[in-house]
Amino acid sequence: MVDPHLFESAPIAWQVMNSDFADNMRDDILDKTGMRALAFSQNGFRSFTNNVRPIINPEDLSGLKIRTMESPVFMELVNSLGATATPISGAEVLMSLRQGVVDGQENPPAVVYGGGLGEVQKYYTLDEHVFGLHVIIADEKWFSGLTPSNQQIITDAANLMAWTENLQKTEGDWRFSEKLQDELGMEIHVSTPEEKAAFKEITQAPVEAFIRTKVGDAPVDELLATVEEAKVKLYD
Repeated sequence: MVDPHLFESAPIAWQVMNSDFADNMRDDILDKTGMRALAFSQNGFRSFTNNVRPIINPEDLSGLKIRTMESPVFMELVNSLGATATPISGAEVLMSLRQGVVDGQENPPAVVYGGGLGEVQKYYTLDEHVFGLHVIIADEKWFSGLTPSNQQIITDAANLMAWTENLQKTEGDWRFSEKLQDELGMEIHVSTPEEKAAFKEITQAPVEAFIRTKVGDAPVDELLATVEEAKVKLYD
């Protein structure tokens, strides 16, 4: 879900992943792909690393070359902060950082640690600008051929996997951040709510406008309303 700083906490995202909005996403995925989305789960919050300077405020990204996925919406996010988005495939990220082709990149802590990115990056800002989403899927033709009891077993297993991953990825964001700091010497800054708000103020409007041109207003408005409902339900 690429709307920047859409979720102020992981539990808000979990609520949204089990809402009517999520059910509509499942229907849309099925209609367009023939694949059944059994469950949605967390894949970590994406945050910025770089080799030039600590990123505390949005202006600290100005002039930096930041690797993004080969996705226009991620490029829009990075460019809105005054950095230069440089799309590079996942397989080439480590080499690009090592050779100085780009100054930094954005990924969850588990990826930064497990992918060796922490070995070639000095600064890490846990700004949590994008919530990574996993979709647990099954081929609809295969699934519909199962008995109702077996369909229920598969669905229950997918939901259990999703909740397990939600907890593991939330815990992992902090555990791998500590590893990056203690084992690899990365300088880590945890963004305050006020600092996140400053990033959100700059990035959300242009990215949201871009998304609306691709999917229309209705799904974006529904998502934003669902997030607000989740906040009220969780935090009153």
